Amino acid sequence: MQKTCKNCTQKFKPTNHHEKFQVPAPTLCYECRQQRRLAWRNEHKLYKRTCDLCDKPIISVHHDKTPFEVYCNECWWSDKWSPPEQEFDFNRSFFDQFHELLKKTPRINLSASNNENCDYVNYTNYSKDSYLAIGGHHSEKCFYTWRTHDSLDCFECAQCNKCSHCLECTDCDNCYELSYGQLCQGCDNSYFLYYCRSCSDCFLCCNLTHKKHCIFNEQFPPEEYKEKITSLLQKPLSELFQIFQNLQLKHPRKHLNMTNCENSLGNYLVNCQNCTNVHSGKECRDCHNVFMTERANDCVDCDVVGWPAELCYEGISTCVHAFNNKFSSTCWTCSDVEYCDSCFNSENLFGCIGLRHNFFCILNKQYEKEEYEELVPKIIEHMKKNQEYGEFFPIKISPFDYEETIAQDYYPR
Repeated sequence: MQKTCKNCTQKFKPTNHHEKFQVPAPTLCYECRQQRRLAWRNEHKLYKRTCDLCDKPIISVHHDKTPFEVYCNECWWSDKWSPPEQEFDFNRSFFDQFHELLKKTPRINLSASNNENCDYVNYTNYSKDSYLAIGGHHSEKCFYTWRTHDSLDCFECAQCNKCSHCLECTDCDNCYELSYGQLCQGCDNSYFLYYCRSCSDCFLCCNLTHKKHCIFNEQFPPEEYKEKITSLLQKPLSELFQIFQNLQLKHPRKHLNMTNCENSLGNYLVNCQNCTNVHSGKECRDCHNVFMTERANDCVDCDVVGWPAELCYEGISTCVHAFNNKFSSTCWTCSDVEYCDSCFNSENLFGCIGLRHNFFCILNKQYEKEEYEELVPKIIEHMKKNQEYGEFFPIKISPFDYEETIAQDYYPR
């Protein structure tokens, strides 16, 4: 049965995936649901401001005109403050009460930890001497990169893994001294390669495997190869890019970029099983409508989920041993949580913000286990009457301006 999206009014056919999570069927089409989630993640808009607790100058994803306090990483994780709490009011909308709590709760300046000399990074961990490296981990001396992991000395690369000394590469693995490569694996000392495997000393080539000293896919003796690329490198970079683009048009492409996948449909997938409409995923099973994921099982309508995660629904940035997270944003190592934001290492939460190592809380207020289990179903029924339950947080109560978020990248206003 087709439904009409209450936001964009286009027709869409809902699946039955929501039944597994015992939540109402979605009222928005897939694109509008994703747009709403992405409006809760600011990756690359960074500001200078001061920590509202220690007054230290910091870099933050929140500008200094925000209605809430912002703390540096050290202060936010300290015991110098306690998250505010409030009782649930059955005479008011849940989202109104959640928004009220959000404005009273201090926020962390960046999603970054265990880094050294990496002030200007976000969603990046265990890295060193990097600048504007977004969404990466275990990297060193990486600059202007996005989702580049376990890499060294990479510049302006995106979605690269275990690469070293690479320039402007995209979706590359285990490459060394590769410049302007895309979808390459195990290539080194090369320029302008597309979908090449285990190639060395190649220039302007596509779809090659185990080749060396090739230009335009043609093999040359080593000395002649050096002479030819010396001449080619004298051309303006813009001209080489145009040549590279024209070259790619002459070569066939795979219909989808999937490796070792079974019964799956999506793009940039590796070792996935029973996944539909999943993009940029590795080691996933039984997922549907998921974007940017790794080691996720039974997750539906989620963005940036995994490492690992299981049974997550309508969430964004639900990561690192996330289990049974619903309608939540930036909750790491949390189990059995619903409608929560920026909570960590916690279990059994409903409508909470900024909690660390907490259990059985509603709007940040602590309850006994029996009280919690009795009150949560009543709140859900109240939300259903207001047509709130089953819906992700509204864009209008996001802690970010829409133009700051990745929603602007994919659904520009």
